[in-house]
Amino acid sequence: MKIQRNKLTIPSSATVLDCFNTSKNTYSNGSSEFYLLSNDSNSINSIFIIGLFSYLHQNYNIYDESSFIIRTEDLRAFCGYSRGGKSKSIKEELLELKNIKGIVREETIRLADVKIQGRQTAITSKYFNELANAMRENSRKKDGNFGSSYMSIVYADIAKTKNNAASEIAIELCKVIERRGSIGNNQVHISINKLIKRCQSLGQKINNASTNGKKNQVLKNDMMRALTLLKEYTSLYEDYEDIEVRYPNRINLLNSKELVMVNHKGKIIKEKGTNEDENR
Repeated sequence: MKIQRNKLTIPSSATVLDCFNTSKNTYSNGSSEFYLLSNDSNSINSIFIIGLFSYLHQNYNIYDESSFIIRTEDLRAFCGYSRGGKSKSIKEELLELKNIKGIVREETIRLADVKIQGRQTAITSKYFNELANAMRENSRKKDGNFGSSYMSIVYADIAKTKNNAASEIAIELCKVIERRGSIGNNQVHISINKLIKRCQSLGQKINNASTNGKKNQVLKNDMMRALTLLKEYTSLYEDYEDIEVRYPNRINLLNSKELVMVNHKGKIIKEKGTNEDENR
């Protein structure tokens, strides 16, 4: 029997596309109103933040509430963290949230207040509440009903992987594919330069490398790792017919305007009930 894996809730409309990034970008139908503020001293674990938001979005009334009491163990399991050893510490990740700030429509606010009490964690996040409501409003149709406001093709246990830069690349590629081309024969692309800009962990690793050669090696290694993550931690290859992700022949900073190309023959239509689009 196939094991059911949790999936991330990743916002898919332009005004919220950068909600877990540390850069504000302009898209074809608007610029981002939500984004995180860069922390120059430490890389923000955006993958865990997406995991936490996804857990709250799928298990609590995040539209009407901003304070939640959760079982810490349930969040750990949702994100795929193992216990002990060299696994990431769920409690350390949670406590770090208090040091992160975000922008909501030009207002600077703390990402979350967190208090761990025994086996439970109390979380208050105006950022998450405002984000959820912006997602829903963006999905409102002309007839007043709501369409899908997020993509759900990335498995939540990608949060347990230790290469956040590669995970960020994989998620950005999924966002591009889902937004730009799900019907028929299609080709979508994104430049390496844009990937670096949108992936804070990747940009930080490149900046910290001491030589151009090492910077290029970081870029190449993380982009190649992202290809593996796309196959292991997303349903991309199950959801799209004959999908192919192609990198430029040479991956380096000098060729950062080169494009990552994606070809496919359309999204595979699944039976009703197999896709969890939001319809609130």
